[in-house]
Amino acid sequence: MNSNKTKKKNIALVHYSYPPVIGGVEFIMEAHAKQFAQAGHQVKIITGVGRSLEENISIHRIKDFSTDSEETEIVQEELRNGFLTERFGKLKNKLKKEIQKALGDISVCFVHNVLTMHFNMALTAAFSEIIKEWGEEKDFYIWCHDATLNNPDYRIPNRGKYPWKLLQEVQPHGRYITISSWRKKQLSELFGVGSSSFQIVPNGVDLRSFLGVTDFIWQIAQDLDLFHQEIVLFFPSRILRRKNYELAIHITHALNRLGKKSLLLLTGPPDPHNSKTKEYLSELCALIKKLDCEKEVIFIHNLKEKYGQDFKIGYSHLQALYSLSDILLLPSSQEGFGIPLLEAASKKLPIACSNIASFTEVTKEYTLLFNLKDDPYEIAQRIIDFLNSQPTYHLFKKIMKTYSWEAIYENYLKKLVS
Repeated sequence: MNSNKTKKKNIALVHYSYPPVIGGVEFIMEAHAKQFAQAGHQVKIITGVGRSLEENISIHRIKDFSTDSEETEIVQEELRNGFLTERFGKLKNKLKKEIQKALGDISVCFVHNVLTMHFNMALTAAFSEIIKEWGEEKDFYIWCHDATLNNPDYRIPNRGKYPWKLLQEVQPHGRYITISSWRKKQLSELFGVGSSSFQIVPNGVDLRSFLGVTDFIWQIAQDLDLFHQEIVLFFPSRILRRKNYELAIHITHALNRLGKKSLLLLTGPPDPHNSKTKEYLSELCALIKKLDCEKEVIFIHNLKEKYGQDFKIGYSHLQALYSLSDILLLPSSQEGFGIPLLEAASKKLPIACSNIASFTEVTKEYTLLFNLKDDPYEIAQRIIDFLNSQPTYHLFKKIMKTYSWEAIYENYLKKLVS
């Protein structure tokens, strides 16, 4: 095999600062860097301030990248007062030399905001020259989160003169990226070019961190392709006959036959205090095989072989599964109370449950209730209609499929470095 075909490109990400400095662009860069690193790329962060402990991510600090370095502040103040001095030229040339050295082993460079924002004009000028000189040798992506000249909060003197005019000049050897259709329209007008000159790569969200999903459950979710299921049903319970697992299996089977790609997650192992549950579990496995829905019904306790003998669902894992599911399904024929109702409601998770007295006492009119004798296909269709009536369900599915950082990488970033 030719090793050159599989060799990953070295990537640089550029901005004034990087986490732990707090800022929207900083967090986006960090997310991009992690995705590239996880894909096997060597990533270099070229910045004024920041640090990283991540494998495959190195920090190359250049002091005068920072907007609060002493020399940068002096030059910026001179420019604000209308003076383009020799000091500006020296700083620009110094930065250019240091940047070129840092880019020596880099194939792809993402420059965030530096060419459209005014916070360090010597840096803007340095990168403008580098891209003109090296743009045919390396891939430069000019990432436009914001633009000074489109923002009425900024008053720029002599915007038609150097170096300010660089903020609205098109770099012919750079490829422009922006974060939304609205920004694309604004930049198209600012630069006086067609909108096709700008590619949109939206921002994303770290779902795993934001939802508090454990690494362990996140790995299971990826392995089960949870993010591409149309409906994820969650049934946390021990395996007891009164839990009525048969109905849950039939409902899930019906959902899939109705064209909704659905997955039923069952957390409970057989009840260790009841030997009859082994017999019941065998009956459930036979039903699943009969319906040919082995890939639609997941007994999480059966994943021991894949994830190790110590595998068990703890409380933090349970919370994570609630966060990743679309609806709680409880088809019990009898219960004294129903704690999952409280847990799901606390997570603002929609609930579909049997209309037994102990459930209705808690839920009343706030859930989808069904009769135990109802046809599974009828219940399945009602679940579809119930979820379709909930805007948060649709938006959550869109976020999972489109705006998680994993999706951003697969749908956008991966193509930029291939």
